[in-house]
Amino acid sequence: MSLVAELARARIGATFNFYRDGEGAELRRDRLRAYLEARADAPALLVAEAPGYRGTRVSGVPLTSERQLTGSGPAEATATIVHRALGETGLTQDVLLWNVVPTHPHLPGRPETNRRPTRAEVEASLPFVRRLARGRRVVPVGRLAHAALGGAYVRHPSHGGARPFLEALRRIAAHQPIERSRMDEQTVREAAEIHARATVDRDYPTAGSYLGDGMMDAAGAVMKEMPRPLTGSEVTSVEETAGGYTCRIRYTGESGATDVDSHWADVDGSPTIVGLEVVEKS
Repeated sequence: MSLVAELARARIGATFNFYRDGEGAELRRDRLRAYLEARADAPALLVAEAPGYRGTRVSGVPLTSERQLTGSGPAEATATIVHRALGETGLTQDVLLWNVVPTHPHLPGRPETNRRPTRAEVEASLPFVRRLARGRRVVPVGRLAHAALGGAYVRHPSHGGARPFLEALRRIAAHQPIERSRMDEQTVREAAEIHARATVDRDYPTAGSYLGDGMMDAAGAVMKEMPRPLTGSEVTSVEETAGGYTCRIRYTGESGATDVDSHWADVDGSPTIVGLEVVEKS
């Protein structure tokens, strides 16, 4: 099933799924499908918090207003700032825009409002983010996205953050060229964080997508050494080695903690786990 079809069927907490419900839902699905196809080769995924009632809820395209698409309809300040900054930095075609929570969180009975997503809504949405993050550099925008995804923090452009947001994109464009096959410490750390969180969340398709050929048995053996139930994870170190990088991940649970070394190599342009071993249990 396609991502758009899965999203249209999703029920994410108390959010409004405008890809399934409301006038124009089919058009919004078509727009999202076309946008994802147009950015299929974008090497970076820029992830904000959630759709706003004047922006994505109307247009169906992440961080984009109806006015930007058609010249009419509502405009949204955040969408205007984001697209202007991407244009000024030359990153428009290199960035796929998304939200941690892809459906609209609003106050009860007040659809023309925005609210912060709940933790449960964030967790329910992560499989969509992880699917799009595969093989891309993840750039979280705002504190909620940073807390959910890790990686380098970029300030949200709203409430006086437009200039810091633009400066952050300029640094990315000028000093950290984004290439789909790029294999560096930051890219590996981001991949390890996504893999680890997926393991804790029991999102095994996402966690397993980072495993190289022949790694399923090793992963199964490591899982048997994990505390039960798993409640958290942290990438505690990333060290460059002759063949790639080694990430140490600490998994915590009610029964203790387990430190696991994951060995990463560039396989077909993506950071991939080629070795796993338990190094300490407490």
